[in-house]
Amino acid sequence: MKKLGVFVVVIMAVVMGGNAFAGTIINPNQIGYTTSMGSFYWLTGDLTDGIANADWWDDTAWLGFGPSQYLTIDFDLGGTYTLDSVSPTYVVVSTWTQWAPVQIDLTFSNDGTNFGNLVTCTSFTNNDYTANTVSILVPNVTCQYVKAVLTSPADAQWHRLSEFTFTAVPEPATISLLGAGLLALVRRKK
Repeated sequence: MKKLGVFVVVIMAVVMGGNAFAGTIINPNQIGYTTSMGSFYWLTGDLTDGIANADWWDDTAWLGFGPSQYLTIDFDLGGTYTLDSVSPTYVVVSTWTQWAPVQIDLTFSNDGTNFGNLVTCTSFTNNDYTANTVSILVPNVTCQYVKAVLTSPADAQWHRLSEFTFTAVPEPATISLLGAGLLALVRRKK
């Protein structure tokens, strides 16, 4: 029985990437989005293609400049999820006055019309010529739609973005299975 309990725990650790309580990244291929800026300066990829690396030149998926400091992005997650975090990746290029956002407001919806549960992030790094990612924890909101409003600094109305990653809360069944394996270990030791 002890060997079975150890086996279950090891299998769970492998299946869950070594972290039993880590969230699941939502498949980027099913996520769609629209932006408030119809035109963009540069588009080399997709904000939800699952690719975010430190290449500040080639990996900028969306580079927009508009008459406003505000960029709104409406995401459709392609299904209903209980979110744990939203992680935008942005690129800073000081030579071209492209800075980190000063604020990102996230709201959530099940119908794509009525948004609520505001979460605001104002803590960003400005590591130059590299991709920067901030993980914004959300209050375990169940939703299908996420609205992100990015505010750029007043002197730079650029939004140089690479990726948005959405992480869902682990499924209760997964945690239950891990608990059953741990219980088997505890019982065996007694």
